[in-house]
Amino acid sequence: MLILLTTLALAGSYELAGPDLADVDVEAPEGLRNAETEYGYPAAVGLGAFNFTMCSGSLITPRIVLSAAHCGGDYSPETIVSIGQAYFGTTPADADHSIGFEEWIAHPGYVPLGETVPQTLPKNDVGIVVLTEDAPIDPVWIRTDAMTDADLGATLTSVGWGSIDGEGNGSGTKRSGLLTADSYNEQFIVSNSATNPGNAQICSGDSGGPMYFERADGRLEQWAVHSYGDLNCNAYSGNTRTDLTSEFILGEVERVHGTRDFCDIFGLYDDDVCDSSCDADPVCLEDEADDGLRKGCGCQTNAPASAWLAPLVLLGLRRRRTR
Repeated sequence: MLILLTTLALAGSYELAGPDLADVDVEAPEGLRNAETEYGYPAAVGLGAFNFTMCSGSLITPRIVLSAAHCGGDYSPETIVSIGQAYFGTTPADADHSIGFEEWIAHPGYVPLGETVPQTLPKNDVGIVVLTEDAPIDPVWIRTDAMTDADLGATLTSVGWGSIDGEGNGSGTKRSGLLTADSYNEQFIVSNSATNPGNAQICSGDSGGPMYFERADGRLEQWAVHSYGDLNCNAYSGNTRTDLTSEFILGEVERVHGTRDFCDIFGLYDDDVCDSSCDADPVCLEDEADDGLRKGCGCQTNAPASAWLAPLVLLGLRRRRTR
């Protein structure tokens, strides 16, 4: 059985299309499907209204939340914008910040989950929320380079505000769990509960939430958006890849911010720190210029050799900013 993961989708259940997912043999997890209450990951937000969350999302710029297209449901963009709120915190009631919607935009190529058996899976299931003001939270940038087989088995942190089971219980609290990237296809990263620590799995209300990967430099990077899963939230999930939908996402980022350069949007060019991810960071360029002067310097010195050789071990090192 297959469901979209919004809280509103609980009334519907569907047969799964795809033999690679239908025969997954899993052990039913205990507790929240199957995560812990999360007080970190501030960029992971709850989306809803009136202190109630229906979907999840992730702040990818100070003004933009990335979510799932199907979170719009059958509501008009005008209705979503008029009542929508993004909750930053752990629950809507005690949110650190609550910010309204200025715009809601679904991917123009979004195709909903099929309602007849055998089902067709959704396509381009990503949507953009433009907030009415900048959020006072550090965003998490998306992955844009294509996935490869080398990424299989990667451990990703899924964060969402959804249910702890297929009954809809426990929605409205931010939780996180570790999911593995077991396979990928032209739309999704697929994660099987049986391979996840504690059988963790996303559930209804987690739609639109992020799958984060921690890079070697410590920076979080969003690889996917929660899209669909089995009815009982204990077998598998499909998560829409950001690398395959990045052209739409970056187009909206450029429309709102006037640039696709995340280093510019995040203010990394003006923080007096060399960030290795920013090719045009002036601090990095200054460091490289200084290194070049030192390497090409024909100066003479009366200092002992050890005094001027010692600094050479520092050449080429760069200060890094971890976000």
